[in-house]
Amino acid sequence: MIDVLQLEQLEQLSFFFFLSEKLKEEKKNRVEDHIPQHIPAHHGQEIREWEQDQTTFFETRATRHILKSLPLHNCIIVTGSSGCGKSSNIHHAALHLRDCFEYEIIPVLTGPTDIMNYYNENKKQVFIVDDICGKETIKMQTLQTWRDYSEKMEKIFKVTEKYVANKNYDTVSKVSSPKLLLSCRLHIYKEAQFQRITLFTKTECNLLSSELCLQKAERMHMLQKYLPDDIINNVKQVTENVDYFPLLCKLSRDKTSEEVKKLFTAPLISIKNNIHTIINENNDQFCALVLCVVFNNGFNTDWLTLESVSEKKNDKIEDIVKEFNIDLSKGKHRNSLKSGFSTLNGTFLKLRGKEYRMIHDKIYKMASVICGQHLTECFIKYAPSVSIRDHFIFESLPEVHANDDSIVLLEYQEKDYFDRLLCDLKEHVIESTFHNYQLINRTFRDKLISFLRESDDAKTVLKKLDTQCCIKNKNHYELECKNKETHCYTTPLIESVITGYIDIVQFLIVNVECNVNKTCEDSSLLYIASQKGHSDEAKFLLENNANICQCHDNGWSALFYACAYGHKDTIEMLLQNNADVSQRDENGCSPLLLTCGEGDKDTARLLLQNNAAVSQCDENGCSPLHAACSGGHKDTVELLLQNNADVSQRDQNGMSPLHAACANGHKDTVELLLQNKADVSQFDQYRCSPLHVACSEDIKIQ
Repeated sequence: MIDVLQLEQLEQLSFFFFLSEKLKEEKKNRVEDHIPQHIPAHHGQEIREWEQDQTTFFETRATRHILKSLPLHNCIIVTGSSGCGKSSNIHHAALHLRDCFEYEIIPVLTGPTDIMNYYNENKKQVFIVDDICGKETIKMQTLQTWRDYSEKMEKIFKVTEKYVANKNYDTVSKVSSPKLLLSCRLHIYKEAQFQRITLFTKTECNLLSSELCLQKAERMHMLQKYLPDDIINNVKQVTENVDYFPLLCKLSRDKTSEEVKKLFTAPLISIKNNIHTIINENNDQFCALVLCVVFNNGFNTDWLTLESVSEKKNDKIEDIVKEFNIDLSKGKHRNSLKSGFSTLNGTFLKLRGKEYRMIHDKIYKMASVICGQHLTECFIKYAPSVSIRDHFIFESLPEVHANDDSIVLLEYQEKDYFDRLLCDLKEHVIESTFHNYQLINRTFRDKLISFLRESDDAKTVLKKLDTQCCIKNKNHYELECKNKETHCYTTPLIESVITGYIDIVQFLIVNVECNVNKTCEDSSLLYIASQKGHSDEAKFLLENNANICQCHDNGWSALFYACAYGHKDTIEMLLQNNADVSQRDENGCSPLLLTCGEGDKDTARLLLQNNAAVSQCDENGCSPLHAACSGGHKDTVELLLQNNADVSQRDQNGMSPLHAACANGHKDTVELLLQNKADVSQFDQYRCSPLHVACSEDIKIQ
């Protein structure tokens, strides 16, 4: 029999079991609810598109290399040109992780905040970023946002280095750590500023490299996904190894042997000719192309009934189809237009769910320009802001010559174009104005400034964007209306400082009276100008009462940013305006210590000439001499020693500059320190001398 005591114990065990199960259930719910309810629907739509693309995906040696890299590397960046298969490969890798290792796929749609918000250490996750930091040109504000979060991401995607060094696949082959897969245009990846984000540059897979580029056999296998054997046999000799071969394969579907020959012999000419043929010969297909260009996020043919769309979208669609004499109130016209969409599906368009969109951004650009050349007024009014920004050019500009890659505007059309820019500003879309392709031309800037200055409406909008665009909450700035393309917290003045056109900056400060001490995303105008090396802008900001002492959350002042990027003219100008040369960041690092770690001798000399403390240490006791020795920057070490740096100074671990040089194998630096009476027998806190360290690094100390 069970006595009373045993019964009580059983009841207690039962209660504890109940609590345990309850806690497990709550933990499970927390894991499942880490992403807001509306977000998975967007993610699911993206992933379904990737799954559809897998039906024609061919696994190449580059694909196998990427998959093989997954166990040992948590961040992989796939580089190459437009149309070479970058995105297809990282999508394939993500689906592989999901299907084989039960990973959750999270497409990054806005930026690094997606990673911060949706990362869950209790789940296996892979984050996917397509065309990071831009397509045609690098988006500096987006890049800076990634840089701001790079330290946090390093912690999330950290790999135990000894496993990588030993290629210990057994230790990490379970593949359970979080992954970050990126695609990036090669010219953007090679930008010096991009290379500063070390997380992104540790593991690159360049699809155009000799080791990973498409081989002849792979090109043939890829063609077999789209074409019958008889056509492939007829075009073998003309399938040149262009960078965007995978895209050409997609475009070859349903074409004749002769058409495929032309496509691969002169691809760009062939694609443009095909678009011109559509424009000249098929009204419905032309209209379908235009609608997919204008509605660049996708066009649903159900919208043609005009019953389930907003009044604004209704008016836009009706206005566009009138250009083609299409009456959407007539079923015959609607069905004919729908047929135009379906005919282009798989060649110029792709159907995803219920929405049609351009098959590739390279095709989108060509179609946007060619269609815009035929329907210029319509495109000024309705083209996406990115097209307004990149694809138009004024015929009146003396600095440029029009070409087939632009929509040329006559002088009488310029007012309509500026009115469109103002409409964008009213919608809080500022990139079409302040990152406009034509800003490079002084004449265009003069015309733009004249238009904005003469328009009270424009100045009111610009002032509102400057004063109300950001609403300060408890711990961060939240943009009331985000830039729709980059999703960055920003203002017109910030974007103008980024692009570096001082005449635009002067107009916004003098005529619009924008706030020179405005901060967004913890970045001030003076930081940005200093980081970019825009000395004239920085000087003008200071002349208009910009705060030279203002610091980022990490403690970096404008002087730090100028030193970090080696902009000597900007550094001199800041020092002339009494920048604090001894100011330290949150880790106790000074501008001099930062500069010496980079090995920038000229900047270090300039700081020393302005009374920078040669022995000022960070919170770990690391001095400028430690930093220079650790990096093996012999010339900088020599400069510091000439300025009486203490060769025997020790950090918190008791390490001397000689320890630092020995630990990193910098023989020349070691010899220089010894010539300056560094103590070879000085012990650190672990009773290890430079001699011990030198022996482990195989450095001779005499």
